[in-house]
Amino acid sequence: MARHRIFFFFVYVISVSVVGALLAPPLYWLVEHIPPFNIWAGEPFRRIADRAFLLVALVGLYPMIKACLEKPRQELGFCAGNTSILRCILRGAAYGAVMLLVVVGLEAGLHLLTWDDRRSALDLTQSLLSAMATGLIVSLIEETFFRGICFGILKRVSSSTTAVVATAFLYSGSHFIHSQGEPDVVLWNSGFLLIVETLKRIPEIFMLGPFLALLIAGALLARIREKTGHIFYNIGIHAAWIVVIKVTRRTTHFERESSMSWLATADDHVKGYLAFACLLVAWLGTEIYWRCQRAEVAAIAVESTPALTEEIPT
Repeated sequence: MARHRIFFFFVYVISVSVVGALLAPPLYWLVEHIPPFNIWAGEPFRRIADRAFLLVALVGLYPMIKACLEKPRQELGFCAGNTSILRCILRGAAYGAVMLLVVVGLEAGLHLLTWDDRRSALDLTQSLLSAMATGLIVSLIEETFFRGICFGILKRVSSSTTAVVATAFLYSGSHFIHSQGEPDVVLWNSGFLLIVETLKRIPEIFMLGPFLALLIAGALLARIREKTGHIFYNIGIHAAWIVVIKVTRRTTHFERESSMSWLATADDHVKGYLAFACLLVAWLGTEIYWRCQRAEVAAIAVESTPALTEEIPT
């Protein structure tokens, strides 16, 4: 059964790549020439291709889940028992927001970020609402895939530790796979050429700081998934991270000339070595909190044991 699940997972990944590459050119031609889809005319081919891959990935999720998971709802992390789902998401969002706001605050204190005074209250509100919508959608998709499907399959075929580490590397590495290049003329095979060009340029866009930050973020989310048994805390945390990053990017300037600029990246103003350090501290703090909880439960159990034995007649 383990090989069966791994086989179907790789079939899914390969199918998304091949079918997405074949779909991208017709989708581009559709957008360029046929109403009402031509409202997106002028979009670069690589962006249309990204949407083609995403569309195929979403369509293929259901059969892949049915093939790989015996108890889909539970193994995907959508079973929270008697716990309030909304409460989990909100608590996760609060925790995630605090984590990255600490990073942003430290960056501001180091004069890496300065406020963009051209932004009005309306701009700030629009940025916040847009970031919240994006955060909720992206976090739901990514948590379902990485901490739901990938974690569920890997935990079935290996140990929990392997599942945590492997999904963390998958999550971090996937953020460096962006469609690269732009063909002069879009042909039937342009999607495949885009994949080749993207793979060739990965070393050019790879940055160690953001990779480590995403790696520790993925590991933390996987540990929370393992500990709680569901992904609702993760959805809240992940959504809050996206909101903080997007609002920060829209409302601040990144000081590239600063001697401390190596601590973060100019593209999103947050991910980098500083974020890695803060998230690592947050992970360690979370682990300590869980250990304290276990110790407290164990102490209560020990205290209650004598009382129970005294009630048993001899």
